[in-house]
Amino acid sequence: MSEPSLTEPGPLSTAKSTLGTDLGLLILRVVLGVIFIGKGAEKLFGAFGGPGLEGFARQLDAPGDSGWGFHGPTMLLSWVSGLTEFGGGVLILLGLFTPLGAAALLGMAINLLVLKWGAPLLPNPGRNIAVDVMQASMILAVLFAGSGRFAVDSTFGLGRRLQRDPVRYGLAGFALAVVVATGVLVIFR
Repeated sequence: MSEPSLTEPGPLSTAKSTLGTDLGLLILRVVLGVIFIGKGAEKLFGAFGGPGLEGFARQLDAPGDSGWGFHGPTMLLSWVSGLTEFGGGVLILLGLFTPLGAAALLGMAINLLVLKWGAPLLPNPGRNIAVDVMQASMILAVLFAGSGRFAVDSTFGLGRRLQRDPVRYGLAGFALAVVVATGVLVIFR
């Protein structure tokens, strides 16, 4: 039996892949990947003036407007946050196991939006959620559209299946992100 074509729609898909769509997804993946690799590097290594692991752990534990109000093993959460952003960014950038990378980043985005709930969308420079909403929307777009032809996923069997039916894998990734984000918030907040 031959491999499914990337240009033929899967059971939940109705459109064929086009060069314009694939280029758009490549641009979206590169931007998201670079941003989240950078955010993860800030937490893991203190790169780009970031807090590093210990500094981020203190931010997670700090009460009120200066922190996030998490309890318990904030150093563990610091490691998990940094690795999730860095690793998810690498997966998205490469287009490798894209639904998994997008689900990881979406879980982080959900937690951030829940923590900032009630902040204005646009007013109040520095205390709004506009950038967070844009990042979550970009992650959702990649999660449900797939990685496109210009991705590592398009070069091997499992990746081809992921690309042939991105909506099904997108729904699974969305569910995974919601469950994990909820678990983190319930256990550590």
